[in-house]
Amino acid sequence: MKKPILIFIYAVVGLVACLMVGYVAITVYINWPARPIAKNISVSQEWTELHLDHPLTFKHRDQSLKLQIKDFSHERGSRTREIRLPNGTVINPEIEIVPDSGNAVKMQHTGFTYKYFDAIDFRPSDSVQTNARYSVIRIRSDVPFYCEGIYWVDYNPK
Repeated sequence: MKKPILIFIYAVVGLVACLMVGYVAITVYINWPARPIAKNISVSQEWTELHLDHPLTFKHRDQSLKLQIKDFSHERGSRTREIRLPNGTVINPEIEIVPDSGNAVKMQHTGFTYKYFDAIDFRPSDSVQTNARYSVIRIRSDVPFYCEGIYWVDYNPK
C-alpha cells in the first residue's frame, strides 16, 4: 500500500518540476535579447555603413532596430519623443537599411523600449520589401554620439 502512494507522489513532483522548467524555458525564450548587429559604434555626421554577415530578414510581423547609447535613460511615462543624451544634448539619428537590390529604406524613430537597457526604437517605413535581405545598415547624426550596441528584433507580438 505504501509503495503505490510513493510512486504517485514522485510522479506528481516530477510533473510539477517539468512544468516549472518548461515555464522558465518559455519565459527565457520569449524575453531573449534582440539579435546584436554591431557594438561600439561612433556615430558622426558622415554615414557609417555596417555590412552584415547575416542580413536582416522579415520573417515575423514586427521588426525594429534598437540603439543602446552609453548611459542613456528615458524617463518612464514621459511623453517626449526627443532623444536626449545624458549631457542634455538632443540627437536625431538617421538610419537606413539597404537590401541587396540597393534601394535604401529609411528607419523611423518610433519611441523607446525598456528591457535589459533603455533603447531607442526605430522601425522601417512602409516601403520595406519583406521578401528582401538587408545586408547594410547606414547610420549618421548631426550631433555625434557613441552607440554601445545596435540590435535587430524580428518577432510576432501577442
